[in-house]
Amino acid sequence: MKRKGENFATKEDFEALRDQLRSNTRTVEGIRSEFGQRDWAAREWATIKRTKLEELVKTMHACREYLQKGMRLATSGKFDESRDQMADCESLTALYFPSLVGPVNCFTKACRELYILNLEHSSHMLSAANDNERNTALAALHAALRPKFQAVLASLGRAEDKAVVLMQELAGMAKQSAPLLAARSGAAPEDNSK
Repeated sequence: MKRKGENFATKEDFEALRDQLRSNTRTVEGIRSEFGQRDWAAREWATIKRTKLEELVKTMHACREYLQKGMRLATSGKFDESRDQMADCESLTALYFPSLVGPVNCFTKACRELYILNLEHSSHMLSAANDNERNTALAALHAALRPKFQAVLASLGRAEDKAVVLMQELAGMAKQSAPLLAARSGAAPEDNSK
């Protein structure tokens, strides 16, 4: 009888341990699932941001090309009637990349200044009454456009540098970005080995 009681107690202990193990297993699986969901969501968000960052950089280059075309057209008194993409740059930045707002806004500001200058000089070229006035307007156009276009290129370079760092952060390669940026800018890379 004593032996039967011990077996019954062991069986109850075994059942309790098995129930506890099942409960712990469900808890662990729930935690795993929750972390898996969080990890999946983080990976998806990083993928979206990488895609949008590529789109932003392509759009900034499209703005530069649009302005270059406008500069060429302004010399003949014409202007590009197609839609500029400066607002697209600002929208992408505001929605996805708050850390790039400053550099992208500098870029779009420089683009708008050049765009306005293109329109003004196109108008001057159209209103020129003779070759002498056209040549004077053309010389003024070239003198005014060059520094404005250089400002566009410089601000584009700064925005791209920030985008490269952000892309590498999104890809998990942030520590590798310093030598790349140093090489792009011509500066000596920092020694982070200390």
